Amino acid sequence: MRLVGKGGIEAISRLMGFLLVCMGVQFIINGVLEIIKTYH
Repeated sequence: MRLVGKGGIEAISRLMGFLLVCMGVQFIINGVLEIIKTYH
């Protein structure tokens, strides 16, 4: 981790957080779409 530095670690953790948020949103969208399909 010393090679990356403090700024690099921050950037990587932000990127990971962003990816997690994107995945969460995608799961929610998929779930809502499935519910809509089921009730129509």
